Amino acid sequence: MDVALYIAHAACVGRKTTYGELSAKFGDLPNGWQSILTVIAGRLRKHSCPLLPVLVVAVDTGLPSEKTYHQFGLEGVAATRKEQQKCYDFDWSEFFFGRISKASGYAPWVSGWRRVSG
Repeated sequence: MDVALYIAHAACVGRKTTYGELSAKFGDLPNGWQSILTVIAGRLRKHSCPLLPVLVVAVDTGLPSEKTYHQFGLEGVAATRKEQQKCYDFDWSEFFFGRISKASGYAPWVSGWRRVSG
């Protein structure tokens, strides 16, 4: 969940994140990030949400791993960029953060995460 929240926060402020950034924040994974990102994408797809993990990109290309999202119907750079734009345009605060903040007492802010009362 923390990985999904981190990527959603990046989307809310209009930026991508890199695989290296995830590793620095959450630690290196023995088999890489693809399996976790695929699970996150699958769960979001079940709720008809944009594929948020497409914002996790290689630093040299600015694109995610193509093989990960092929199974979700994304093929090619144009389709990937369109999905990335959907992630930026989507209201994650309503869908995602509202659920999290109500359950855990945390909410996102442009400057980072802040505890909310109530």
